[in-house]
Amino acid sequence: MEPLSTDSKKYPFERDFGHIRSIDKKNIHYQVLLSRLRINPNIVSYYERDLLRFTLQIISPITWYDKRLKKERLYRWSWMILSMILALVIPSVVAAIEFNFPDNSFGIAFGAAILSGFVGVHRMMNNYIEHRNIAGIFSQAASDLKELVYTLESKWAGTLSSANIGILGLEFIDDIDKAVTIARKTIGEEKLNYYGASSPRSATLMYSPPQATAQPSELLPDTIQTIGENFIFDNASISPQEKAQLLTAHRIAYFKIASCNSLQSDEKSRLFHTYTLPIRHYKLIGGTDFGLADAASKEIYVNLDALNNEAWNELPQTLIHEMMHCAGFTHPSKSDLEKYYDSPPLQAELCIAGLQSDSAEAESVRSLQTECVNENGKFKIIRESEPTD
Repeated sequence: MEPLSTDSKKYPFERDFGHIRSIDKKNIHYQVLLSRLRINPNIVSYYERDLLRFTLQIISPITWYDKRLKKERLYRWSWMILSMILALVIPSVVAAIEFNFPDNSFGIAFGAAILSGFVGVHRMMNNYIEHRNIAGIFSQAASDLKELVYTLESKWAGTLSSANIGILGLEFIDDIDKAVTIARKTIGEEKLNYYGASSPRSATLMYSPPQATAQPSELLPDTIQTIGENFIFDNASISPQEKAQLLTAHRIAYFKIASCNSLQSDEKSRLFHTYTLPIRHYKLIGGTDFGLADAASKEIYVNLDALNNEAWNELPQTLIHEMMHCAGFTHPSKSDLEKYYDSPPLQAELCIAGLQSDSAEAESVRSLQTECVNENGKFKIIRESEPTD
């Protein structure tokens, strides 16, 4: 690797974004990370996979946020300038109308109507911009991700060499795993906040007090809000809050089905039909199993405690996977990887966030891997480190 210049030892988000428009961003991020960590070139290949994962899931999103923040600031400044111009022009127009028609009630009424209309529209736009607050959402996410980058750099810069590639190297990889896990949750929260801020609001010229932040289920179309009302929940193990959490995840999954390209039309139809059945839900207590369902059954078991420690997409993915089993779909064991990942239950998981729960990319942020196994007709998502019969 050729040494980088002083300016090139900065990430794109630390310098003028316009300087690197013609350069491959992913390569720039990775090269800068290597330079800042000062890793011995002879051992770079040992950490390459983990460093690339850190680059793609943490550093690259920061640059994307930085670019969007510049656009958002431009929009806000443009609106402020336009508001100042209109604040000068509109009263002048009204004054001119009243001056030319001093004794004409029509002129006075027309001027008052223009002024009132301007104030109303301006207030409505201000409320929308304040509610949207995309800049604040992106800024918070970028700040959290930058903290992960600088924390890794401050701890590990110049410390990795061929002499300590053993235990110290494993600790370095573990720190990357933890950082990527936090980053995925940060980006997941940003997405929910973004959709909430971008959701349409009724147009009104009157001031209304700010509402509480919308819950995920409130961000879905009204037609989706009734999905799951036919479901049955075990009150002995599932609290009202957990019931609401399960319904929200189900509705997110249901909402994704129609636009999902990984399922065939007949598979979607059977899955839609299953959502009309009285599916009974139970909570798995303890253990590391994510979910459990019999093929063509009307019962689902979910380990909410385990799933709540994972990324935001894991619960909807687990539910849509188990619902596919309830719809009658099965899959072979993971020993046949191609057929396993191509099976309808695993393909359904792609509908949620483009990931499969036990794919290589998803597993890279977990300390233990998962697999869905068939135990006498019961399909159970387990941790692979857990012994099975």
